[in-house]
Amino acid sequence: MSTVCFDHYFTPVKKDLYSFAVNLTKSPFEADDLIQETSLKVFRNLEKFDKSSNFKSWAMTILKNTFLTNIKYTKVYRTRLENYKYLHDDFVQQNEMDSEDQDRSSLLWDKINQLPKKSREPFIMYVNGNSYIDIAEVLDIPIGTVKSRINYARTILKKRITSRRA
Repeated sequence: MSTVCFDHYFTPVKKDLYSFAVNLTKSPFEADDLIQETSLKVFRNLEKFDKSSNFKSWAMTILKNTFLTNIKYTKVYRTRLENYKYLHDDFVQQNEMDSEDQDRSSLLWDKINQLPKKSREPFIMYVNGNSYIDIAEVLDIPIGTVKSRINYARTILKKRITSRRA
């Protein structure tokens, strides 16, 4: 669809979408981001819009679903950080570590670097906060393969770290 067609539909409902976005996000700045993301999705999918239906409802649904998806990924990201807290602490506090902590961090990095490249790359990307989808796109592999390789890396690291402590 053309930008003229997009403007014809989107401009009249933009204020209502913004109000709804502010209500959902509780932040004008996040609402602006949500509106931008929604407008891009609406533009990309305008040919799927049934002109006999209500455009405002359709756009509001896209906005709401985008918001919910962002919330879901935010929760997943927070959970992921909590799951890898033992790694995160070693990496973030490296400058404040005593020699024993530095040895542990160094050992951890050694263990990570010993992983096969196929598992090491997605694992490091995942620990650094990338989503499975982003990793799959960057490495040009299926998302199932990304999950499998990350799980394999976690399993190997856990065994290697546990066997050292025993």
